[in-house]
Amino acid sequence: DSFSYFAGKRICHSINSYSSEFSCRPVPMQNYAASLTNIEGGALDIALVNEKMIHDASASKNMFQYLDIKYNHLRLLMPVYKEPILLAVRQDANISTLDDLVGKRLNVGPVFTMQNMVFHEIMNVKGWEEDDFNSYQTLSPVHAQDAIAFNDGNIQVMVHYGMHPDSKLKQEIGGGTGKLIGIYDPSIKRLIKSETGFTSFVLPAGTYPQQNENITTIALENLLITSVDTDSETITLVLEAIFKAEKQLKRAHPALLDEEVSVDMMENRYLEPHPAAVEFFQKYFKQL
Repeated sequence: DSFSYFAGKRICHSINSYSSEFSCRPVPMQNYAASLTNIEGGALDIALVNEKMIHDASASKNMFQYLDIKYNHLRLLMPVYKEPILLAVRQDANISTLDDLVGKRLNVGPVFTMQNMVFHEIMNVKGWEEDDFNSYQTLSPVHAQDAIAFNDGNIQVMVHYGMHPDSKLKQEIGGGTGKLIGIYDPSIKRLIKSETGFTSFVLPAGTYPQQNENITTIALENLLITSVDTDSETITLVLEAIFKAEKQLKRAHPALLDEEVSVDMMENRYLEPHPAAVEFFQKYFKQL
């Protein structure tokens, strides 16, 4: 997506500014599968990929179910940012919880997009079928198809996946037509605990007009990953460069490096960390 490319550019700038020994160049990929396959095969050195895709690739699920590739060489460098999934709902739709979606008119985004795939998993844990909704649409944001249908009342709910604040989303709900609610209840807590690539997220109060309270929801965490074959010197340089530029990265977008990294957190992730990354963080936290 566009934000991962933006984040990749900022990370590359940090690396290039830190050392002349290496050159970093962001390469846009067609999709997450391409990023993972190129890391596995050695065509890429590092990549930004969300944890859900890493889980699916390792388990041969969803978009990876027909790929005969064993993603055994992937290793974690560090988490970089979270992308939450929220619901934009019309004020006149009488929706305040996830269960209120049943019988409503909703747009889940185009097929094969992250919001579409994630919402399918939410439907699975809730035991929902498409017929449980009055209307189940896959409208694209191209030419504002989704926003027009939302403002006209043809759909009452839009599944939103991405970074915040979002100027387009602010415009859609800013006039009082809509509001945001989180995707969070006991079944979603169980989904997060299932360790299949989901995490929780809190959108701070005041991020959007008339949002007076924090919103707890589900999110996908984007990780910087590499191959087990990447040498320790490269790993150390990349991580040193990122933390040297920590303030600049956070100024570029507050979501970057928002989560504090710890050795325990690195070693208890779904994806095994690169040994050089664990060694780096052990030394880094001793110096703080």
